[in-house]
Amino acid sequence: MNTKEKNFVSAVVYLHNDGARAVEFCRTAAAELDAHFAQYELVVVDDACTDDTVAQLRAWGKEQAAPLTILHMSRVWFLRREKDW
Repeated sequence: MNTKEKNFVSAVVYLHNDGARAVEFCRTAAAELDAHFAQYELVVVDDACTDDTVAQLRAWGKEQAAPLTILHMSRVWFLRREKDW
């Protein structure tokens, strides 16, 4: 009997410079999502990473059946926004 939730779910994760841990975290999150939802996506927000985080996530994402979206935030945007706060 399939007891997975039928609603589509998006999980959004913000990451900055931690490639190996980022991949492991996303792998765990995707496994949990897959266990509970029939349809889901994982959205990763690249918070101006300067290491290999994005490259590692892209490599891992190619192995996944479910969608992985990587969004890139601008470092300039953050600097400007911080002045507004």
